[in-house]
Amino acid sequence: MYATAAGEPFHIRDAQELIAETNLPYAVMEIERALEHLSLAFIVERRAERRYHYCVPLFREMLLELDLEQALVDAIALARRAYNTEE
Repeated sequence: MYATAAGEPFHIRDAQELIAETNLPYAVMEIERALEHLSLAFIVERRAERRYHYCVPLFREMLLELDLEQALVDAIALARRAYNTEE
């Protein structure tokens, strides 16, 4: 979410590319499932051609108030610990 907040709307391919850069072992199905959960929570909405946008402008604004670069670094570090992988 931190990586997509600045570039809204975003395509699922954008999320895939961002995750691929981290070398974390995420499958496309996991990304789709995460986006589906965010859709069910009315955080994002899927539109034509697998493009997503944030449904709640205040949520996106809250994300944009963060240091997105540092939040992304922290999220990647947490995922690495969970998967027990090195950079």
